[in-house]
Amino acid sequence: MTTGTIRGHRALQQKPASLAGFGTPLLEQRTKNRIDHILKDRLDRARVSTRADRSAVRTLPEKQSQGSDEHAFSGTRLTGNRREAGARLPEEILDESKVPDTHGSERCGHGKEYVSVTASNKAMRDLDVTFLGTGTSHGIPVIGCQCRVCSSSDPRDKRLRTAAILRTGEAVLQIDTPPDFRTQCLREAITRIDAVIYTHSHTDHILGFDDLRRFCELEKKNMPIYAAPRTLTDLKRVFAYAFGEEEPPLNYVRPSAVPVEGAFPLGGLDILPVDLPHGRMVTTGLVFSSGGHRKLAYFTDCQAVPPAAEEAARGVDVLVLDALRHASHSTHMSLSEAIEAAHRIRARRTYLIHMCHDLGHAETERNLPDGIRLAYDGLQISI
Repeated sequence: MTTGTIRGHRALQQKPASLAGFGTPLLEQRTKNRIDHILKDRLDRARVSTRADRSAVRTLPEKQSQGSDEHAFSGTRLTGNRREAGARLPEEILDESKVPDTHGSERCGHGKEYVSVTASNKAMRDLDVTFLGTGTSHGIPVIGCQCRVCSSSDPRDKRLRTAAILRTGEAVLQIDTPPDFRTQCLREAITRIDAVIYTHSHTDHILGFDDLRRFCELEKKNMPIYAAPRTLTDLKRVFAYAFGEEEPPLNYVRPSAVPVEGAFPLGGLDILPVDLPHGRMVTTGLVFSSGGHRKLAYFTDCQAVPPAAEEAARGVDVLVLDALRHASHSTHMSLSEAIEAAHRIRARRTYLIHMCHDLGHAETERNLPDGIRLAYDGLQISI
């Protein structure tokens, strides 16, 4: 165990002075359990960076003012989050439970992670991404399954169905509305969505559609729905009540369909759709650019990344990529296939999504190449 690791362990075992007047013994115990869990995960790796020790693992002075802390790697910064629904830990606890990992980012005590990929000043960032769900169509845990991943106490192994929300300086964009969409919105305290982009019409990506009605109510507006014509056809069939000729009542979802047949601007971004094979279906991959710079490629539910899609995403800042399990599959990429595709695309960082219960988070991530990570529910990145 390195000196930095030992010092970090002692610091995390100390109870912050600010905790005494904050909450109940139950909250204190949950906080301790959370810290213990993070420590165990990091100590198992035995690769804690001593370079990050001075800036990332430390005991904060009482009543220290909070803001953005210097990130231990590449001049990036970490910023707190006040949008999480439910009980919130005080900032002192969140900051004091930071533990550096080997991929150059910091994980906070409430399960969020903040990664600045291209800029150290938050004012310069123009795209924030939150992974609302990262699981396969079953969700994790799987009903009736007692495997080690479904029974895991690691919160990163709890995976709702896959979806993401993007925030720019101009708009809030939702990618897909899975059956867990309402739960995801409540967890992340989402109160605004300006448009929805659908990747395809499988049920694990569309069945939360009706919960868009609340966002129509909140802002008294129709909801723009961007999707390939084939996907819009399915949406209109499944949700015929919403796409009728008559204007729906105010408390109904009120979609405004926008066919996606080529590149289009939205929310200050230029979005290029690409076709991805997904069994008998075609998924729409999405490449988001700003000022000619490729910032995000979102490739879910695909059994391969064709050359045209690879070229469209080449050198992107962040690649989000389907990776179902270790074994091959007829409609999804395996872990090894996703890693190979990521190496060909050469993104600055890759996050894998749509994982089933074959992939435990901690053990899988320990064996991933540099620059490739497993995403998890609630992960937030800033590009």
